Amino acid sequence: MRALIIISAFLFFSTSLIAQTEADSPIYGNDTIIWFGADFSLFRLSNPRKADKDEKTWEYIHAWNIEYENMISNVKLASLLKIKKVINDKEFTKNAYETFLDKNWIIDDRYKISGEEMQEHLQNYTSSHSGIGLVYMLENFKKEPPGPGAMSKVHGYFVWFDISSKEIIKIFETDGHPSTLNYVPSGYWLIGDNKKNMPKSKGMTGYWFQGMVDATVEFSIEYKKGLPEEEERQY
Repeated sequence: MRALIIISAFLFFSTSLIAQTEADSPIYGNDTIIWFGADFSLFRLSNPRKADKDEKTWEYIHAWNIEYENMISNVKLASLLKIKKVINDKEFTKNAYETFLDKNWIIDDRYKISGEEMQEHLQNYTSSHSGIGLVYMLENFKKEPPGPGAMSKVHGYFVWFDISSKEIIKIFETDGHPSTLNYVPSGYWLIGDNKKNMPKSKGMTGYWFQGMVDATVEFSIEYKKGLPEEEERQY
């Protein structure tokens, strides 16, 4: 009986320690985070039908970024993550792909990036802020050919990092399922010269963009599992 009590006490202590460690993590202990948005610098599109059309398809990266920025604002992200304040800082990431994306970014097979690659890329980031940063690094859009059970996916990582040191704190890997359901282009495309600059295929724009949103929601669900119960009840 005494052994059972000791084991039970040990299990309780271990569970409490894990919960405390998670709650004390910088990604949960701050009321304010800096949101860097989506970064396509290390991205690949896996779609054999688009092979050798890297330059012609380039404009869609801009479109996906614009649509995602309009949908996942700092206010929206704060609500999804139950964080009091989210500050936008997207000056670097919004055009980073123009400098860092490989010119042959459309490929046939599934593509993967490593934590080392993400850490190395973060060294390029510039920001006037300090504290905890969060960025959505896009890895791969994989288009599956039509068929029973076939499901295309958006692959990416939500990366928490210390802005000053550029060191990664935690990585959440997420998948999203793209869809054209109920996609309506944002108001961005109705203003001035933007009207004529929207990519020709609204379907392709909306399909993958909505996969990014789906992945973001999945990330938020996973992130909130680490919140202390009392903190969850405050919002």
